[in-house]
Amino acid sequence: MDWLMIWQSLQSLLLLFLPPFFGVLAAFGLQRYWSWIEDGRAKKRLHLDIKRELGLCFLILQETENELVKNSDSDIYVRKANLLPTDIWKSGVSSGSLKLIPHDRRFVFAQTYFRIECHNSEAERVREISILAASEEKPKTTEPRLFTNLEKLQNELSRRLRDSDAALRKDINNLLNTQNIWN
Repeated sequence: MDWLMIWQSLQSLLLLFLPPFFGVLAAFGLQRYWSWIEDGRAKKRLHLDIKRELGLCFLILQETENELVKNSDSDIYVRKANLLPTDIWKSGVSSGSLKLIPHDRRFVFAQTYFRIECHNSEAERVREISILAASEEKPKTTEPRLFTNLEKLQNELSRRLRDSDAALRKDINNLLNTQNIWN
């Protein structure tokens, strides 16, 4: 067997195989590089959108901090029960784009958004009780009357919501001012 003949046939085989191989390898590398660039852009956009959404939550909580509304047909003043936006977070969860955020940051965001969801649940309860209290039949007398159970419940839920809002507002503010989370 002639080694020169084997080498020439192997060389011609390699010349047919190597250019497409390196072309596919280069295309794969370029695709991975482009994907890395797009993931970086998407991560920055997601961070910016989450920061805007948390800023909006903070502003809503700050605006309603001392805002009281007089309940119709009673002397109880209750806080407005505003819902906080969570659309960006829910979209990130359902689309899987949260994988772009490192786990430790994702955990901090998840904790904050869990508390926002709890706030929204409490705000919905306050709204429902407010509707029920407003629709409850009240005796038509000119004498000072005692508050009904629904009005007392509405007042208590509103007070609890106000107390939890203060802590949530403080935590969101701390999160927004933490620089290493947004880098």
